[in-house]
Amino acid sequence: MKENDIHSPPRTASERRGTARPWLLALVLLTSVEAAAQIVNVQALFDEAASPSGLSGSGELSLDWRTGSTEMVVVRGAVLGQWRTQKHTLLGVVRGEYGYAQDTLLVSKFLEHLRYRYRFADWLAGETFVQHELDAFRRLRLRGLVGAGPRFTLWKLGGGVAHPRRGGDAGVRAAAQ
Repeated sequence: MKENDIHSPPRTASERRGTARPWLLALVLLTSVEAAAQIVNVQALFDEAASPSGLSGSGELSLDWRTGSTEMVVVRGAVLGQWRTQKHTLLGVVRGEYGYAQDTLLVSKFLEHLRYRYRFADWLAGETFVQHELDAFRRLRLRGLVGAGPRFTLWKLGGGVAHPRRGGDAGVRAAAQ
C-alpha cells in the first residue's frame, strides 16, 4: 500500500453527493410504480397540409338515452380548435364521456390536450404540449403530461410514395416521430 492511500483526505459532502446522484436516479427509475397509460394520438388532428390558415374548429355532442328494463344515459362530447399561420400552429382538444345506468356509473373519462408548434424551417420545428386525463374505470384520477422538443420533417409524401424531402418543396409532409 502507498502512504498516500492510508492518509488521503476525507471526501467532502459535495463529492459524496456527486457520486450518489446517478445511483439515486437509477434507483428511482427502476423502482417506479406500474404506469397505466393510454396513448392518445393527436397527430391525425394536427395535419398542417390539410388545415386552413387562420382559426378553425369543430364540436360534437351525442346523447345515448335508453329506457325499458334498464335505464341508461351516456353523454359524449368533443371540441377541437386550431389556429395556424405560416410559422405558428396551436391545437386544442377537449373530449369527455359520462354515463350511468340504474344509478350505477358506467363511464367517466375526460381528456384535454393543448399543443403548440413553431416552424423554424421547412424541415425543422419546435413543439410543446400539455395534457390532462381522467378515467374513473382505469382508476386514473389525474394523468398530467408535459413535453417539448424538436420535430424533423424528413420525407415528403407525393402520390402515395415517400420521397426524401428536398429544400423548397411545398406540399404534404410526413414528420418523423
